[in-house]
Amino acid sequence: MRPVSCFDTPPKLSWCYCLLCLLGMGMVFYSTYGGANYLAGLRDNVPEIFWPWERHTPFWAWSIVPYWTLNLFYAAAFFCCQSRAQIHRLLQQLLLAQAIAVLCFIAYPLTFTWEKPLTDGLTGRLFSALAGFDQPYNQAPSLHIILTMVIGRFYWYRFAMWARPLWLAWLLLIAVSVLTTYQHHFIDIPTGVLVGCLVLWLLPWQGNQAASFAVFRFPSNPFLSLPKPKRSPAHLRWLWLYASGAVVLSLLAFGLQAAWYGLFWPALALLWLAAVYGHADAAAWQKQVSGKHTLAVSLFALPLRLMYRANMVYWLRGKALSAQVTKRIHVGSILAAPDFHAVVDVCAEYPMAHMPSYYATIPMLDMVPADVAALRAAADALHQMLQQQNQPVLVCCALGYSRSVAVVLVYLLRQRHAHDLQAALKLLQQARPDMVVSPANQQQILKAAHE
Repeated sequence: MRPVSCFDTPPKLSWCYCLLCLLGMGMVFYSTYGGANYLAGLRDNVPEIFWPWERHTPFWAWSIVPYWTLNLFYAAAFFCCQSRAQIHRLLQQLLLAQAIAVLCFIAYPLTFTWEKPLTDGLTGRLFSALAGFDQPYNQAPSLHIILTMVIGRFYWYRFAMWARPLWLAWLLLIAVSVLTTYQHHFIDIPTGVLVGCLVLWLLPWQGNQAASFAVFRFPSNPFLSLPKPKRSPAHLRWLWLYASGAVVLSLLAFGLQAAWYGLFWPALALLWLAAVYGHADAAAWQKQVSGKHTLAVSLFALPLRLMYRANMVYWLRGKALSAQVTKRIHVGSILAAPDFHAVVDVCAEYPMAHMPSYYATIPMLDMVPADVAALRAAADALHQMLQQQNQPVLVCCALGYSRSVAVVLVYLLRQRHAHDLQAALKLLQQARPDMVVSPANQQQILKAAHE
């Protein structure tokens, strides 16, 4: 099941309205893009950033064709929208992409000075048309790459499953073409991808809110209609820790330069994570009812995912991934989920590898006191799942030591399987000796169990 989407609304648009939106966006595009080019041209010295190995990049004249096709898909997208909600979301994404890219072009302009070989025929005409408005500035982040991300995501669910690999292949060809047409250096591509992810994250197609830092929820999952959690001192501690990590990596990237520019990716990811903890909302991870993250989060937060995976491997080495608490309730790591047909997932930061037959996700942030509403919702999901089927149910988080344990404790208390918290803790301690339930979490558990 895919998330609720703007694509699910009934048709309400006329082609005239679509045309007006396209013309308006076109005026914004060419005026701001050209303005940034003009301002860069006024500077005496515009830097150029590339690695020596890029000198071996081939020039493929034919690749101007896939390069130009993005313009066609861009224009056609307006006429593929089926409602004002869809076209307005598309406009929001395109305007945000344009604004971020143009601000970067103005703040730190870059240039591309390599001479293009002469071409003729169709490719020659296409290169000439491109040179008419695209000067050798406006490099990083590549707006062409940003728009490839936005437009690529727009069409994704419009294609049948068998056609999506072909669409992905064409998008990759468009991305490669920015190099083989001598329009961009390599650094412009990952920076463009990151900005594209940011746009799609802030203005997702799924859900019922405009931004991730609004309460991002999926109406198809009743357990996710939760109030926003309150920020605690623990949230602030992790905010400053992740923000400090982002600063350190950024300084290293600036100081070492060259290949170390790649450190900006984990730096930005850590800065984003700091903002998530500052906002105290696990919904920013955009974990869907399928157990997967959105494309934007999957790409943008990839360094974090690798960090979490290494952390799980380290702490779980030589230990069981899950443990049996009662006859049908197990608690453990999300890595154990493929072994179960029924799973209650409270891990916000790591995706499910395989979708179980019965699944509910109530994302919670790690290393902070669990939210009372989320604890109660997860305990209710566990209760319903036990009633719906006869298989064992796994309640999982990253390690299976804290968040998942808290959910099971709430369930035991609410269903009168334990007469008090100490009895419930003793039962969990026998099953999961390495569990960690802080005094702050114990207070949250009691509130969730008795309110």
